[in-house]
Order: sequence, then structure tokens, then C-alpha cells
Amino acid sequence: MNRFNILLLMSIFFLSTCLYSANSVITINSGASITLTAQGANKSYLINSGADDGQIIVNSGASFTSWAPEALIDFTASGEGDITLPVVLSTFTAQFIENTPTLYWTTQSETDNMGWFVYRNNENDFSTSDKVSDLIDGYGTTSESHDYIYEDTIYDALPGDTYWYWLESIDLGGETHHYNKTAKLVVPDDYEPPIPPEIPIIYGLYHNYPNPFNPTLTRATKIWFNLHNSADVEINVYNIKGQLVRCIYNDFVEFDDSKSKPKVTYWDGRDKNGKIQANGIYLYIMKVDGKGKEVKRLIFLR
Repeated sequence: MNRFNILLLMSIFFLSTCLYSANSVITINSGASITLTAQGANKSYLINSGADDGQIIVNSGASFTSWAPEALIDFTASGEGDITLPVVLSTFTAQFIENTPTLYWTTQSETDNMGWFVYRNNENDFSTSDKVSDLIDGYGTTSESHDYIYEDTIYDALPGDTYWYWLESIDLGGETHHYNKTAKLVVPDDYEPPIPPEIPIIYGLYHNYPNPFNPTLTRATKIWFNLHNSADVEINVYNIKGQLVRCIYNDFVEFDDSKSKPKVTYWDGRDKNGKIQANGIYLYIMKVDGKGKEVKRLIFLR
């Protein structure tokens, strides 16, 4: 291969590095090979050649480097300022108060904020963290500052152990949002682990799990219930407009006092015709012997 052909071949590839001082959204077209690297961190994210079109949020202070055929790569950055999130989170801290891990956070404003979930891990890695809270109600839409407190319970912690916490908000449309702020907690030397309580038998309708649930990750969400006598049980799923989506349980349950443990049923996010439903909030309602009802809500995401 002569020198001219080598130069021509080299000219169809290029290496480009961009640094963003504010959060931005990078739109990636198929065929690009992009590596995103956060400054000061040791992680990078690679979109291999031939990847589908998509978007990546690049946080403040991060850079991305691209290496791809000039004819295939076509990326643009949008958002000159910070990415607009539904909640402006100003503080997030964790400390021990009276032998209890206690989290505090403050929002400056909220938009359609249904609530929060708290995640915890014993290493600084959100991807392997566990959700440790039920839904903590948000303030919807407000321009005022609001404070939140969550008391955690760790039965197996030892003095000197370290834990990290993250927040996830969910809006009224069912979309979840994660925040870069992390709260770190070190177990003090005088910590006394709480004694796990005896779990009493709970009769009635339980909260579903997982919640929110995504059928691509979990085929269905589980819904438990328990009775203190034999009865006909019917459980229906409704959308937020009150329209029936699907009956997920309709049967007679024989009560056995020696084996009083919850029954379980499932919902896979589809209606009675097998049509996948839209993201959002759904209600599931249990009737016993055709009267009375218990209502719980679940969040469907896909």
C-alpha cells in the first residue's frame, strides 16, 4: 500500500475529545463507537460499533472520546445548562441519631414528584445496591423547600462498617430519576444492633414486589394476600382512570389455621387481551366474598 492510500485510509477515522462543564445529553447515532469517562473516576462506558441510536446523559465535569468512521458517527450535544430534573435536591446526609441510621435530604423545588425510594450498599456502587424503603411520599409540584427524614434499620451491622445511600425519585408519570449525591455512613464503635422483631401474621392485602416493576427485568410483580377464614377472593387491576385492566385472581380460598401463610398471585403488566399496558400508576383491589375491598397501588415501568 503506498503512502497516499495510507493517508486516505487514516483520514476516514478521527479521534475527538470533548469536555462538558455542565450536564448535557449526547445523542448517539448507530455505528458510532463512544467511550465516556468521568474525570477523576476509573469507569468508562463503551458503545460498540453498530450500536442502536440513543442518548447518554453526561454529567458535569465528564468528558467523552470518540473513535469511529467519519461516515458513521454523528453525535450532537443538547442542553447548554444543567439537565432539568423533576426535583432540585440541595442536601443529602446520613448520620447516627440515638443508635439509628438517619437520612436527611432537602429539596428546593419539586415537579410532579410522587415520592422517593432509598437505596443502600456496603460499597460505593449503586448498581448493586438494595432498595431499603417503601415509597416515601413527595410533595407533588412545589417551588418551596421541603425536608425529608428516613430512619433505616440494619440488623447485621458491626462497629466500623461503612454504608452508602442513594435516592431515587419517581414522578407521577412513573419515570424514575437518580441523583449524584451520595450519603456515607460509618457505624460508630458504640453501635448496638437492634433485635429483629417477631413478624406477626398479617391478614389482608399486601404490597406488591417488586415495585416499581419492569417486565423486561422481572416477568411479573407478585401480590400476596392472607385470610383469617375461608372465602371467595377476587383481585382486579385498574388503571388510574378507574378502568378495569385485568382480573388476576378469582377463586375460593380454604383457610387452614395450621398453615396460615400468604397466597400469591401475579400481574405481568398486560390486560385481559394480552396487550402490554402503558407506564404509570395502577391500583389493585381485593374483594372478599364479593364485599368490602382493600386497595393498594403499584408502579409499572418498561
